[in-house]
Amino acid sequence: DDLLEVVQMVHDLAEGDEARAILRFHAAELMRTRVGEVERSIETYESVLEVLPDHEGSLGALRAIVDEGEPFDRLTAARALRPRYEARSDDAGLLAVLEVIAGLGDAVERLGALRRAAEVADTRLSDAEKAYGFAARAVRAGTTEPDLDYLVGEAERHAAAAGRFAELAVLLADVAPEIGDPDLQIDTYRKVAELARGRLEDAPRARSYYEKILEVRPDHAGALNALEEMTSEAGDDVGLLDVLARKAEGATGAERVALMMRQADLLESKLEEPARAIDALEEALLT
Repeated sequence: DDLLEVVQMVHDLAEGDEARAILRFHAAELMRTRVGEVERSIETYESVLEVLPDHEGSLGALRAIVDEGEPFDRLTAARALRPRYEARSDDAGLLAVLEVIAGLGDAVERLGALRRAAEVADTRLSDAEKAYGFAARAVRAGTTEPDLDYLVGEAERHAAAAGRFAELAVLLADVAPEIGDPDLQIDTYRKVAELARGRLEDAPRARSYYEKILEVRPDHAGALNALEEMTSEAGDDVGLLDVLARKAEGATGAERVALMMRQADLLESKLEEPARAIDALEEALLT
């Protein structure tokens, strides 16, 4: 405290903004290292940087707090450093403080930091792996956000660039149940199913996610058509019959007749159930 008082007295006598800023830096160092007033020191380092934006001592001290301080102080110092690193185009430093903000900030800050980190990794560092990592975390943090579809789209873009299709499928599968918008939830299930069916060559998983779509919307034509194709390709006659029956439930007129006829043919030629085949033909005739 005595040392701080002396520094304050010298500060008051110093001439010029830069000279006073240097004295404030020394005061901040005493606050941080001798007195334990870390929060106050952060404010003082910021006041130095307002006069001397490139003052390495203040920047280094704030970074030391970010790296080694208590959680509240780390977050406060990260907030102080973020605009400075942005202005200096210090991408590595910026990503480091954004990581702290993403871990310790409130929900709004967390999402904003993750989005900015993904952007920096993508546009400044051309690091698709890092960009995907941040974008994926943004999706997990933003399941209730109105622009979740945009966040998912960004994660998809970075995943494609990084070849992280398996991880993307896990991400979308994890967040889909938390999505409140039925249309967006269905679209997310569809993306998982298509990834599994295509890139990942995991037919059972694909079928399970098409089924999840049908749990939300039983007449979803895209899911029913995909299941029809997959069961047919797999030679799963029982599964194909089930899909045709579900499609027939929502069909009318000539379409329903055609579906009942297909069921009848499948029952007779593949499943060897002539009685059920006759029932299907009779139902077709009554349509």
